[in-house]
Amino acid sequence: MPRTRTEIVTELDLCGVPLDADPTRARTALELSGTWVSRVRVTAALAWRREHVLSTVSGPDR
Repeated sequence: MPRTRTEIVTELDLCGVPLDADPTRARTALELSGTWVSRVRVTAALAWRREHVLSTVSGPDR
């Protein structure tokens, strides 16, 4: 089981979970790959991942 947000985000990326995925679908993808993460942690990781990618793409003037 991933312990940190970074590990969860890495697992999401490895499973091909899109940025706009809802937490239920993201958890299902993780579970199918053999990784269990609570819904709360998946939701937080998805939000952080979206924000991180958007801020990286749009730059610091966002």
